[in-house]
Formats: sequence, C-alpha cells, structure tokens
Amino acid sequence: MPQQEVSQNGQHEALNLVKLLSSLPEVRALILDGCSLKFLASSDVARRLSTMLNHLVNLEFYLFDFNDEDQICSLLCILRSCLNLKLLNLLLSRIKNGSRKVDLNQLKGQGCRIDELNNLQTLGIHRFHGSKVELRFVRLVLASAPILEKMTINVDEEVSERKATKISKIIGVFAYSRSALTQLICQKHQP
Repeated sequence: MPQQEVSQNGQHEALNLVKLLSSLPEVRALILDGCSLKFLASSDVARRLSTMLNHLVNLEFYLFDFNDEDQICSLLCILRSCLNLKLLNLLLSRIKNGSRKVDLNQLKGQGCRIDELNNLQTLGIHRFHGSKVELRFVRLVLASAPILEKMTINVDEEVSERKATKISKIIGVFAYSRSALTQLICQKHQP
C-alpha cells in the first residue's frame, strides 16, 4: 500500500482509546492494563464514555496503580459506563519506592466517584496494599453495588502480617452492613 494512501486513511495517527471503546458497545468482557488507562486519561476523561458499554459484564484491569490519579479517574469513567457489570477484577501493580500518594480531597473535587453498580456481583482485588485510596475504592464499590455477593481481597505478600490483619478488620467492618454479601475473603497472598 503506498504511503500516501495510509496517511489518507488516518492510520498514521495514534489509537484513541475513547474512540476504540466507543466502537465496542457489544463487548461482553474486557481486559485492560494500567498503560491503557493512562492512554485514556490523555484524551480528556469525561464523566462517562461517549458510548455506554451496556453488554459488558466482565471487566479486568492488570497492573492497576491506585497511586496514579489518571488511572483512577479513567477506571471510574469506564465503571460509570458499564451499568450491567457483574464481575470486576483488579490486579494491582507493586508499590514503587518513592511513589507519590493520591490526594483524596483532590479526587473528591474532580467528581471521581461511582454511580450505581446495580448488577455487580463479584469484586476481586489482588496485591492489595491497604492504602487510604484503595480502602476508599472498596467502600465506594460496596456503597454502589447493592447485590454484591462475593468480594475477594488478596493482600500483597510484601505487607506485614500486622497490617494485613488490620486491613482484614477494616474490610470486614465495611462489609458487615452488606446483607447481600455472602462471601468475603480477605487474606494475605501466599507466594
């Protein structure tokens, strides 16, 4: 194919994740990584995607970083666009030495919250570190998912036993008032 033809088709431009997601309204399962969320954030994250992902029932994120405001806002944008989501699974990235903490007040000001996740039944978070923003996210999901039945939190193996126990107690308090929650697993990941 001649170079001129490729340029005319616009294929030389970088992929726009918002446009890609908007063109996939029939998708039922989606797996994204932290880089994809950074890419989405670079294209002015809106409150919702321009096209609702009404058929999406399984959503997974790999190498997600709760210390990255762009990733958090992109995640929440996608969640607000998936009203029929049943399973949400996050594999968190390792905490890097010297990584900055997210300002929770700034997140509130940006409107980073979740609407109703009325169909969410299963939440899994792996390599959980117990940061304030991770705990806030769990609370938001619990408050937004009235039929959540199963929540699995695997605490990162690098977290001390003492902190892992504290995380388990905090998660238990959050989940205690959830009548629909029939299975709560909060354990330290064993390598």
